[in-house]
Amino acid sequence: MPSKLLAVDIVLLLPPDIAKEMVILSNHLNDSYGEKIRLNTVNRFPHISLLMGVVQESDMESIREILNRLARVNLPLSLTMTGLVSKSTSSAIEIQPIPELAKLQNELLEAMRPLLQDSVAPEMFVEPPTEKTMDWVRNYVTSHAHYPHITVGPTFDNETYTNLKKFTVSQLALAHLGFYCTCCKLLVVSEP
Repeated sequence: MPSKLLAVDIVLLLPPDIAKEMVILSNHLNDSYGEKIRLNTVNRFPHISLLMGVVQESDMESIREILNRLARVNLPLSLTMTGLVSKSTSSAIEIQPIPELAKLQNELLEAMRPLLQDSVAPEMFVEPPTEKTMDWVRNYVTSHAHYPHITVGPTFDNETYTNLKKFTVSQLALAHLGFYCTCCKLLVVSEP
């Protein structure tokens, strides 16, 4: 019997203080500009995406080994927030690209390539996705891979965020995706 297919995101988890700050910003943006992506630390985890795709549920142990190995070699990483931006469908805190982050992302893609599946369908998500969400997952490797950011909420007209800071990430996670590519359920978390 074939294994269940899951739409997933491999992410860098944020340290608790930064995650809390992103939830507060997300709440403000949703309250001010309309409900879209409201982060929390229960089922809408703030994160930095590294690789989206579809995997078999039966591959969880292999993925755990990959994440632990890459975390041991590449983490911790010191990252810097560069600004709050409003894109066509959401808003995000942009992260300064650094060679170490690109290296981690490239190594992750190479390690995961044999496990990634070709198809994307609504039943692979935690909750019903939009067509744009499925396109994002389907095209992540070719279109979105090297844009480090933390999605925080809806688009906005005029908003500033001055609490930009440096922070350190030390854990990778595999998350089951939901609406607007939100990380709804952590399936695997790398060892610290």
